[in-house]
Amino acid sequence: DFELIAADEVPNWSSSLTFTVPLGVAVVHDFESITRVFDEEPENSGWRRDNFGPQGAHSGRYYFATEPREGRYEDNLEWAIITVDEYLVVSETATLDFFQYMSTEEGHDGGQVLISVDGGEWELFRPEGDYPDQTVSAFRNQPAFTGDTETWALASFDLSPFEGHSVRLKWLFASDQSISWY
Repeated sequence: DFELIAADEVPNWSSSLTFTVPLGVAVVHDFESITRVFDEEPENSGWRRDNFGPQGAHSGRYYFATEPREGRYEDNLEWAIITVDEYLVVSETATLDFFQYMSTEEGHDGGQVLISVDGGEWELFRPEGDYPDQTVSAFRNQPAFTGDTETWALASFDLSPFEGHSVRLKWLFASDQSISWY
């Protein structure tokens, strides 16, 4: 609880007000600094911090993208970026939110987000409203983001089931041939 006391020139008119504000810990990465946020898997894959893309960054100048300048890449790629740090989920309302721009061969290649809880195995992390395609061939007919978003689109994931646990996140891009994911 917080107590706010407002005063004016006539002290006897002042009164206190007590109110409650829910507080949480927010982790924000904007990619403007060169602080290492992700590890690449495999090392030196097609992921990079860049500022050249079809519409620029959603905010600021930089974003992480898969080969934003080369256009096409080899068949059957799997490139990932993984959070360097583990994050303790401390709120029952925690979410992972990010903006993405995707231009891939719909139904054939795209991206997934995976989560590791308390150092465990990687498992598919489903966004709110689920993935737009449930059978993407590059993911062995599993759900994924795919196709063309045509603009920066918000993706939101509910972290509340992991309250009290440490998590790491992985953005996995897989292709059989496509254009890019930013």
